[in-house]
Amino acid sequence: MTFRLYAFYSNKQANLCYKVRIRIGTEWNSFSSNIYRLEGSYLEVKATELCRVEKNNINEYLENHKSRFSDSEYLGVVDKWLRSCK
Repeated sequence: MTFRLYAFYSNKQANLCYKVRIRIGTEWNSFSSNIYRLEGSYLEVKATELCRVEKNNINEYLENHKSRFSDSEYLGVVDKWLRSCK
């Protein structure tokens, strides 16, 4: 089954996620988002959420994300994780 990863960014979501701490080795770090590469390009986007969408049915995901985070912005389809960021 074919699927694509759609990226979103929300400041409200980033602020909530920043409160989560992850242990890496002996250090505790907080990350609010990740950097991904847009599909078919070398452009990088900072995303707070990815949605796995089958059959390109993006409309329901757009509405769902907007309902949870009013400042949500759709960034596009991504194909590679690059790094975490704060």
